[in-house]
Amino acid sequence: MAIPIEELDQETLIKLGLTKEMSKPREYTFTKDQVRTHGLNVMAVISKLSQKERRRVLQHCLKINEV
Repeated sequence: MAIPIEELDQETLIKLGLTKEMSKPREYTFTKDQVRTHGLNVMAVISKLSQKERRRVLQHCLKINEV
């Protein structure tokens, strides 16, 4: 004999993992504006390279960034 979910109290639902807890909004310390600024700074350093060369350099950067 099963108990309908509607009959369970909130505490039991949370313990069973059947409800989503209210998530707090994301707070970023690294703003979009800072990302854009740093992105432009990086592109300025490699601006003399062709697009293909820039892609290769940036892919290498991503590879060495993985820890």
